[in-house]
Amino acid sequence: MKYYLAILALFVTSAGCYSQENLGDPDSVKAKLIAIPMDTNRVLALCDVSYSYHPVNVDSSLHYAAQALALSKQLRYKTGMAWSYLLIGQTYSRRNQVAQAMSYYQKSIDIADSINNKRIVCRALANIGWCMFDLEDYYRAIDYFKRALGFQTILGGQDAYFITLRINIGQTYLANKRLPEAEKYLNMALAYKQEEIPNYGYLVNMLSALRIEQQQYTAADSLLKAGWNIIDPLPDKIDKADNRYYAASLKLAQGDVQQAFKYAEEAYRYYKQIGSKSDMERIYILLSTIESKRGRTQQALDYILKSNILRDSVHNSQAKYSEYLFNNREQERKILLQQKDKELLQAEKRNQQFLGISLLFVFVSIIAGLSFFVWQRQQTNKKLLLLNEKLFTLNVKLSSLNDELVKKETAIANQNNLLRETNDSKDRLFSIIGHDLRSPINSVIGLMDLLSHHYDVLSPDERQRYFRDLNRSLKNLNNLTGNLLEWSFSQTNTIKFIPEVFDIAQALRENEELFRDLAHVKNITIMNETQPGLLVWAHPHSIKTVIRNLLSNAIKFTCEGGEVKLLAEPFHGFVKIAVIDNGVGIQDAIMNSLFKIGVKRSTAGTANEKGSGLGLLLCKEFIEKNGGIIEVESTVGKGSVFYFTVPVPSPANQ
Repeated sequence: MKYYLAILALFVTSAGCYSQENLGDPDSVKAKLIAIPMDTNRVLALCDVSYSYHPVNVDSSLHYAAQALALSKQLRYKTGMAWSYLLIGQTYSRRNQVAQAMSYYQKSIDIADSINNKRIVCRALANIGWCMFDLEDYYRAIDYFKRALGFQTILGGQDAYFITLRINIGQTYLANKRLPEAEKYLNMALAYKQEEIPNYGYLVNMLSALRIEQQQYTAADSLLKAGWNIIDPLPDKIDKADNRYYAASLKLAQGDVQQAFKYAEEAYRYYKQIGSKSDMERIYILLSTIESKRGRTQQALDYILKSNILRDSVHNSQAKYSEYLFNNREQERKILLQQKDKELLQAEKRNQQFLGISLLFVFVSIIAGLSFFVWQRQQTNKKLLLLNEKLFTLNVKLSSLNDELVKKETAIANQNNLLRETNDSKDRLFSIIGHDLRSPINSVIGLMDLLSHHYDVLSPDERQRYFRDLNRSLKNLNNLTGNLLEWSFSQTNTIKFIPEVFDIAQALRENEELFRDLAHVKNITIMNETQPGLLVWAHPHSIKTVIRNLLSNAIKFTCEGGEVKLLAEPFHGFVKIAVIDNGVGIQDAIMNSLFKIGVKRSTAGTANEKGSGLGLLLCKEFIEKNGGIIEVESTVGKGSVFYFTVPVPSPANQ
């Protein structure tokens, strides 16, 4: 669904741009190419053909976009190159090849920046936002959509694409379960007249989904029926599929399983014609839930397996995107090192030239002095004295140049050390992806194979035990992939650590509620005596990530019936936060390498929980970037105390 919305109202007629709305079928658009010469007009016409093929045939769309790019390069037509890269990126997005799509979008932005074409930059940023949506990185998706909204405001503000971007932001907030923000942006779009909204059916569908999440089922039913009356006569299959999907979700929530199955089947037929992997994944999950409610267990398992196959492609895209970020960073470091080497060689060459000229000057001066020695000894002595002074000055300069050379060699050594650390980070990440990520995936596959082939012969207790194992493996996989993404973003300086004033007690309470069920399974008591109103000055998301990892580890290594405490108190201009457990403790040999990259230290928990060892590295990275420290105290057999500090807000901050 999102790729069609990303290209809806993509181009608007203006200087240096062209219009691609209502182009017609691809054959009629392609027929116009015959009469157009090989100039910039043909470049724009090829872009038109590529755009018209986009919802019909992705391969044809890529073919004509590549032709437009080749002709643009031949003509040195930068505007055409920027549009062509943008269209090529969209074809890779449709194929769920996020890393390649991001590469082409960045090329489009670089060229558009060089010619100050804000319209192309705006569209490219919005498309990158959809790539982040695909990777379920909703925080970054919203950031890119808002940046695109800022450019659109500069371009003219209140047009059709401006409304579409607000709906996109509302949909992303809805996917992230941030319902108040979602309602805010959807209502902003709804404030316009119906004829001004480029896709009114899409907006009605999003409002229906919001009402379902808010459990306002009567309002959702009215919206879905009104939306269907608008959508049904139109040829757009995307809005029809979404309307039927949300209708099925509503009926399932109301307990009408048969009607829910009917709507879900309609949605499935539409989504299958469209061919979007993400939409097919979610309809498979809905059909699995409905079939389970209908008592059709085998059909439910079949749909779950189909959704998992599509889900694997999303995980593959996430891994490739992480690899893309690391490769970019390594390439940048290599380029920087090459530049340093080039500067060093140039400096050495200049030194040699200067030394040669100086030696030549000395030689000429000596010959001249000897020539005049016989008949003008006094003048010669004066010249020799002057020459000695010059030689002294020259030696001082040479010494200074040698010192500079030593400094540059030291800088190169430091760069080599930094490169080795980067390689260690990359090897560690690939090790986690290759081993630790494979382990929970294999566990899930094994359990699913066991349940799918031997479900009928298993006892109810055995089924329940296998389902619990499956749930634990999936939660471990989700935690691991989340930490991998957070750590890769921090290593590439992608996360913007913008501090805010917030209540640390509220952050502790949120994580306490998040892990309450997990602690209940092991009969562990979480005690939080922190009083509200304890304000800190830090980046909220990163601090909550640190608390989440430390609390998860405390529960993991605390025995059944144990206790975990959460404390926060003022500490010399900082707030000191501690996570205390009475678990198994940590050996001294392991404690010395807890926060070091490249050391394998993952240990199974008291209930054989798995981990990657990446969480503590992430904690140390985030705390230091927020201006604090993190330390650990532990006694084997008695428990551990992990504590960290964050700054308190100053009057200027508040």
